Amino acid sequence: MGRKCGCPKPYHCMAFQFFDPTSYDRDTTLLVQADQSGYHEAWISEHITETWENAPVPELLIANALARTERILLAPGVTMLPLHHPVDTAHRIAMLDHMARGRFYWGIGVRSLPTDLHLYGVEYHSMDEVRERGKEALEVILGLWQAEDGHFGFEGKYYQVHAPEIDPKLGRRLCTISPTRSPIRPSGSQLPRRIRTPFAWLESEAGYL
Repeated sequence: MGRKCGCPKPYHCMAFQFFDPTSYDRDTTLLVQADQSGYHEAWISEHITETWENAPVPELLIANALARTERILLAPGVTMLPLHHPVDTAHRIAMLDHMARGRFYWGIGVRSLPTDLHLYGVEYHSMDEVRERGKEALEVILGLWQAEDGHFGFEGKYYQVHAPEIDPKLGRRLCTISPTRSPIRPSGSQLPRRIRTPFAWLESEAGYL
């Protein structure tokens, strides 16, 4: 299983130098070295306005590292669900999961930095509202992954998602890309320790950079 250490939750290990594009190359090199050294997994944080840890799209770094590593498991730590439209998140994560061929964990969070929320125009009066938005986004994502025959509908407080009518002539429809039952792990105490989903669950034991 590789080298392990006792970290209770994903550690934000990627320290980026703001406005320094070479930092992503250095982080990829670190991930390659970690893979060669026998580390079990690495988690890459998602931040947009955090200047010392600027990683707006960790999935891109993960995709790059997947092509350069052989064994290490990679994960966003975590995808900030309230910031993104769940339709986009569902397809992006499922696609990355298939590319990873079993070397992907999906870390999720239902909150975010206040500055990130402001940038995305997410209005709220308390973090409870942000959590509610994130949980609703997760419902949509899991629903899309389980949709069959191009049919899906969701009416929520924050999201209204309906698959288009199937076009028999052009063949256009909702194309569901379900992940390969990769583990899903919530960040800290933002969600219940176990989530009822058709997908696997990752226990807390792990090795982190």
